[in-house]
Amino acid sequence: MPPDKAKEKKQEKKLEWQALEHAYYEKTSDWYWIVGVVGVTASLLAFLFSNAILGLLLLVGTITVLIHGGRIPGVVKVELQERGVRIGSAFYPYSNLTAFSLNEEHDPLILVLDCKAFLTPDIRIFIEEVAVEDIRDFLLDHLDEKYHEPSLAEGLIHYLGF
Repeated sequence: MPPDKAKEKKQEKKLEWQALEHAYYEKTSDWYWIVGVVGVTASLLAFLFSNAILGLLLLVGTITVLIHGGRIPGVVKVELQERGVRIGSAFYPYSNLTAFSLNEEHDPLILVLDCKAFLTPDIRIFIEEVAVEDIRDFLLDHLDEKYHEPSLAEGLIHYLGF
């Protein structure tokens, strides 16, 4: 490979910063009690109505919600590269993304990537150390910018403190 090509490959244009994995809301002991009582009650009702599978599913779901609710988020490295977006060890090529939007009303700012994957409809990334205009200029070379309308589920998740 000629030296010019090798130098070009090394100087791949990218933006990078560090961000929290997910939003964290401090929860009181009342929150844990309410989630536990509602989950166990629903599970017991399922068992009483002879639906053991649903009862077990509700019990496992309640335990999962309680564990996830108390989990403090880690810090991940975010890179916007020429081929895609890397968040920690996960890589999302631009061919799997449809659009992006920047939620500048939220603090900290949020980058939302619309994904083509069925189980991952959108990816949220906190922006703290990089200028929003730099991110917008970089992503406009690869994706369209589209306003992201928050869903009912997103509103419910924020209301419940996740």
